[in-house]
Amino acid sequence: MKEQVFISLVLYVSNNEDVIYTSLKRIFNFLNERFDKFEIIIVNDASKDKTKVEVKRFIEENDLSNLTLINMSTRYGLETSIFVGIDFSIGDFVIELDSPLLYFDEKTIYTLYEKSCEGFDIVSLKLKRNRNIGSSMFYFFLNKFSNKNIEYESELCYILSRRAINSISKIKDKIKYRKILHNFTGFRKGFVTIDLNKKIKSSATPSERIKMASDILFSFTNLGQKINIYITVFFLTVSILLGAYAVYQYLFNSKVIEGWTTMMLFMSFGFSGVFMVLSIINKYFSIILKEIHTLPTYTILSIDKN
Repeated sequence: MKEQVFISLVLYVSNNEDVIYTSLKRIFNFLNERFDKFEIIIVNDASKDKTKVEVKRFIEENDLSNLTLINMSTRYGLETSIFVGIDFSIGDFVIELDSPLLYFDEKTIYTLYEKSCEGFDIVSLKLKRNRNIGSSMFYFFLNKFSNKNIEYESELCYILSRRAINSISKIKDKIKYRKILHNFTGFRKGFVTIDLNKKIKSSATPSERIKMASDILFSFTNLGQKINIYITVFFLTVSILLGAYAVYQYLFNSKVIEGWTTMMLFMSFGFSGVFMVLSIINKYFSIILKEIHTLPTYTILSIDKN
């Protein structure tokens, strides 16, 4: 017997023309087998290949009315794109898939749904081991400097109840990161753990990953404040030591030459510290400006639906 709840599945795609048709077929067949009512919302993050063509081909060949393709006007990244799909979803539960590259059996999604039926409003699919070095470093700093005593880990998929989504939608932060916002709702969180032998591939470019990581770390942790304090203490110590060295040379070295070298070293260390501190302040200002900006967080190029 099929489940009677309405399920929305939000799928993020970005330059996935090689796998999107097959993945949609797997996902659609699974949902059609397990749930009486469902919808699939695909968020195309400004793909430059034929991803959009392949999705439209799948819709037309199967004559589907419960599949929606949202084409973003420019590249916004995973987190913003998923929230776009959530904004358009109407299901009692919403499944979030970060990629059409299904690293796990689609039946695992039903395991997440069963877990949510135990009274959890937010259920995540966690990795037993994180094989990505860059990701591991990011979570190390996030947990080390987080303002909350919560251990964040690599997660592949989520299922959320409608009331959890409604609670998250009330949070007005322009910089949205699901792992952190989920903890602001106060609802019960559950998880299912799997062990993968594959390394998870990100569709984001290195520069996009660095930007997202820095936005998250400076917005949701005290890392920037810590760095400012460490830099200030370091250069204050250097200044004191150089001052003490200059006094010592003046008192005990009769052959001392004009302190050009000492002055240049001091200026070099001092100004490099100033510029580092200013760069961190600049980062905070950019985040503040983004938060107070009144323009929409995203713009949509088109919406395709039968």
